[in-house]
Amino acid sequence: MGANGIEEIKGHPFFKGINWETLKDSTAEYIPNITTEEECSRFDNFDEEEPFYPVDEPAKRHRKQRKDINFVGYTYKKDVEE
Repeated sequence: MGANGIEEIKGHPFFKGINWETLKDSTAEYIPNITTEEECSRFDNFDEEEPFYPVDEPAKRHRKQRKDINFVGYTYKKDVEE
């Protein structure tokens, strides 16, 4: 979707009734109560996890430390998939 331009996305039934010309001037249906610039109370908390391989092994130092272990399968990463 969208490979043929933005009109393909705008024309999708999900967006039926959206006035694209005035969208940026409209008020959101939900506006969260933000108390500070660092507000993150609406994010889920996950336990920190160690990398799935030891970082200090000499043979594996050239590999990047994987930081998104909670999202395995959502993104293709060539160095991890090989």
